[in-house]
Amino acid sequence: MTVADPGAFPVHGVRTGPRARAELWGAVLALEREAADALGDRPRDRSGAVPEPEVVAERAAALSVRCVAALGTEPSGDRMAVLLRVVDALQDLRIRIADQIAAERAARRGQVVRALERLGEMGSTAALVDAVCGEVTRGCGLERVLLSRVADARWLPWTVNEAVRSEAWFGAWADRAIPLDEMTVESRVLRERRALLVPDAAASDVHPIIRAGDATSYVVGPVAPAGRVVGFLHADHGADGPPCDEHDREALALFAEGFGRIYDRAALTERLRTRRTEVERLLGLGAAAVEGLDDGPLRLVAGPDVDARRDAAPVTVAEAAAAERLAGLTPREHEVLALIVAGARNAEIAERLVIAEGTVKSHVKHILRKLGAVNRSQAIARCLGVTDAWPD
Repeated sequence: MTVADPGAFPVHGVRTGPRARAELWGAVLALEREAADALGDRPRDRSGAVPEPEVVAERAAALSVRCVAALGTEPSGDRMAVLLRVVDALQDLRIRIADQIAAERAARRGQVVRALERLGEMGSTAALVDAVCGEVTRGCGLERVLLSRVADARWLPWTVNEAVRSEAWFGAWADRAIPLDEMTVESRVLRERRALLVPDAAASDVHPIIRAGDATSYVVGPVAPAGRVVGFLHADHGADGPPCDEHDREALALFAEGFGRIYDRAALTERLRTRRTEVERLLGLGAAAVEGLDDGPLRLVAGPDVDARRDAAPVTVAEAAAAERLAGLTPREHEVLALIVAGARNAEIAERLVIAEGTVKSHVKHILRKLGAVNRSQAIARCLGVTDAWPD
């Protein structure tokens, strides 16, 4: 995973990134060379890429153990001096390596948190879906990202980031229902509700969609708001990129957990907004019915005005029942109910309507009785003509 290079963005005063890693790795190799004669080592090949800090730490620890063991054999004076000097240098070096590991971990978490903060500023689920794969790339340092939906024991590839959009394999699998049987990695993710690292994409439990994208390794995390898996995030470093590692798994796990909460909150807000709009419409319908009782001349009729009913816009059974319930409320009770729908508590309603809080409680009691409700949430549900009440 790519972390910011040193100098510009140190973490807690510790430099991170490729140059800092190379310096520590070079220090370990130099100490190995210095101790080689005293330990009776043959020259080792020093070429190759700089390893992860954890590997550097293991190499330093192994050298320290060997030097201490050699000191226990009572070496000659010159040999002892070399080993003591190397052991002393390794103590300081291992502290520096541990600091760098902690700093890089903090840097990775910081990148993920900033990506989630950007998502949290978006106002709709549609915007979140459009942006999430790109934010995985920015926050987790992964090149290719796939978001899938999970429903009815199947997962359906849904959307990808820009790097994948032009690849032919995605078009062949988009929105294609993939059964979640017991023999795939994704089944484990669903069952265990945790992110997994798959180091070998050629393994028997890897689904063909992964092989279609020429992945060599990948990470997959569950999107699981409220503990229920509703989606997957798959990601890798590209067909020609480096293998995924435990750092990638940790980053994607943190991201998927945060994204699940953000998406759940946005979806709930949208449902509440839709429900509130409907309630306000019905409240207006009921208020108009009450206000219209005194309008127009009084007429003696044998029954309802058939022509007026024929010309009226059709309403559903639920809307008719809701309007009938609302028609029984007084104008003041309509005002109180509208504020309840807006989420106001008794003290806020009293302040808004310039009445005593005790009077508000009395109005609420009358509203509940007239609507046949036991609490505020059920009162709103009755207005909408539904039977299930939202929890308080």
